[in-house]
Amino acid sequence: MKIALGTLFPELEVGFTTGYTADEHGYIWSTRQGTERKLTLQTYRVKTPYTCLNKPAGYRFGKAITASHSMKRTDVIARLAKFNAAKTIDKPYSPLTASATGYVVGSVTLHGLSFANSPKIHKSLAEVRTETERLAKIHPGTTFAYLEIKGNCTAGGVNWS
Repeated sequence: MKIALGTLFPELEVGFTTGYTADEHGYIWSTRQGTERKLTLQTYRVKTPYTCLNKPAGYRFGKAITASHSMKRTDVIARLAKFNAAKTIDKPYSPLTASATGYVVGSVTLHGLSFANSPKIHKSLAEVRTETERLAKIHPGTTFAYLEIKGNCTAGGVNWS
């Protein structure tokens, strides 16, 4: 199982995370040079192994210049643990246990709107706007929209909340 590095580290600039994924062991993989390859760990002057992520920063005298960011394997493992814990805690809302209020994010397609099978329900406008922007940065060219849930209805008799 691999997860996009931008999902684990949303605070990093997209240029550093695009094309990189992390596996369950904390190793970083790259598709930036075509085929997927595992990046090597470095320990130069640092006791904790780290991987160097690069992003294009421009050109000088006809040669590409890159900016780099060090990513410690221990940080990746810690974020994976948080991410996996959040997935088990964030169970989808059931109409039997809670009424769904808040905001959901979906992608805009030629056929309408598309949502995940169990979309996360964001409680605040600031939170949903941040998530919508994050998704747009991860998926360039795709349009995302957020919608407010005004109410819900459960079949089997009609129960409005």
